[in-house]
Amino acid sequence: MKEILAWHFLQEARCLRYSPYTPIEAGKTYHVRTGTLDLCAHGLHASINPLDAIDYAPGPILCRVALSGLTIHGADKLCSRHRRVIWMADATRTLHIQGLWVANQLLTLHKSLLSGPAYPFLLEYLAAGLAKKQLWMDRAMSSDTVDRARVDVQIYISSYMRYNSGEFRLAQRISDAMVLTARRAALTCTEFGAEPDIEAYTTTQFMALAPAGYTETPND
Repeated sequence: MKEILAWHFLQEARCLRYSPYTPIEAGKTYHVRTGTLDLCAHGLHASINPLDAIDYAPGPILCRVALSGLTIHGADKLCSRHRRVIWMADATRTLHIQGLWVANQLLTLHKSLLSGPAYPFLLEYLAAGLAKKQLWMDRAMSSDTVDRARVDVQIYISSYMRYNSGEFRLAQRISDAMVLTARRAALTCTEFGAEPDIEAYTTTQFMALAPAGYTETPND
């Protein structure tokens, strides 16, 4: 039976998020044998694009899965009868790293958009907040300090920027990387996934969590 490799996240308890809250283990295959498959409603889901998987993540436990049997293809996820869990890992730190990497890339790429007389000190606020988040990850700074840095950024954005403008959304996404919740920090990428190649970077980061010696053949 042909399989499709994809990504799926679990909550920290490592069980399904809906009843019957089945515990999930690597090496096992899970099935939905009855009923009509329906995206978002009935079936076993996963996403080929790791950025899409982050969008749907209920927690930081990353699973590399293989879907098989009858499968519905949606815009950003699949829904199948069978889902085999190849391996799983706690991606908390990886998600934080990814969020910071994306935020710093965006800060560099869009420097001109976020600077100039209209937004004095915005780049400094954003860069300082990201640096503090990195120090928190390295256990060299308290969470309270990072929280205060992000509050400063949010006050600035609200005071100086037109709501929902391109600059506003960009600054918000960069500041999202400062939050201390891994999945939310990683959502920095969702609106700007095409620049730079965030999908490729995220895939590389996720694959680094695979068990030693693991290899795979990409989907056709």
